[in-house]
Amino acid sequence: MNPKCVDFIKNYVKKYNVKNVLEFGSGATKLFESLDCLVITIEHNPTYYLVVRELCKSSRVFPILAMDGKSYIIMTKLIKDVDLVFIDGILRKEIMEIMIGTTMDWDTVMVHDSERKEYQPCFKGFKRMKCNIIDSGVNLFVCQKKRIRKK
Repeated sequence: MNPKCVDFIKNYVKKYNVKNVLEFGSGATKLFESLDCLVITIEHNPTYYLVVRELCKSSRVFPILAMDGKSYIIMTKLIKDVDLVFIDGILRKEIMEIMIGTTMDWDTVMVHDSERKEYQPCFKGFKRMKCNIIDSGVNLFVCQKKRIRKK
């Protein structure tokens, strides 16, 4: 993740007082942990899952190994309320489609590497939800679904 993207995330988490993060793909777990967030991180790769589990010994990080998209759907039904959903990893498109249709109460969705053409149809789905789309200035799609708490 490039430094500008990291800075944007840090500033966003602080500005909007983000406390609970659901992360699909474990690439930013240490970043969210360093910002004192409670992180549920769902990883599909068993090797990387073990790496994250060893790196993040905090009681605020909960890594989960989910081997397929069906497991992701189950997670969105079990977890009821999060401030931020961070989508990274190889199943971005599928997870975005799940998040558009979920009943989960989420404030913000961020999608890393958002410049990729295959993700554009999903962004239209978020826009139809009358989300507030924020221009991050980096390759990060940011969608606020409802008013979230500021400091």
